[in-house]
Amino acid sequence: GANSQVYDILAAAYAETGQFNPAVQMAEKAFQMTKNGDPNLEMRRRLVDLYKSGKAFHRQQFWPSDCGEFFWGIGRRDLQFFL
Repeated sequence: GANSQVYDILAAAYAETGQFNPAVQMAEKAFQMTKNGDPNLEMRRRLVDLYKSGKAFHRQQFWPSDCGEFFWGIGRRDLQFFL
């Protein structure tokens, strides 16, 4: 839902700036809000793991074939709006 997408964006922004503890917290909230059967469930689980490992999400570097519209083209330029 829309609220979980806000957490996705916040998590990505935190991770992009090297703030991985809040990135993990936001990603976990988005994951917890995702219902079984939602096509984003696995991606959100993978993002939690990614942020726990101290890495930021970059669409071109991670899962280029299956990220689809998950981040609807979000990139560094878009994240600057939230920082």
